[in-house]
Amino acid sequence: MANPEDLSNPVWEWLIRTELWPFKAHRAAGAGEQNYPGWCFSRFGQSVTELPDGTRIYVAGEHEDYYDPDFYIYNDVIVV
Repeated sequence: MANPEDLSNPVWEWLIRTELWPFKAHRAAGAGEQNYPGWCFSRFGQSVTELPDGTRIYVAGEHEDYYDPDFYIYNDVIVV
């Protein structure tokens, strides 16, 4: 089993803290034009479960609608 710290990523952590949408995140990072879906934490239909110790577990969700270039359906798990 992987150590959770090995799975962290500073960009993902920044996106979770800021809840920026991919378009705005690309602009903020100075990455220029974006022609593909970018990872984001801001999603529709994402479930959240809060544990007794305050830890929150977010599962899946989708970003935008199918016609938007940022459209993406996620199947990841995020622990905050």
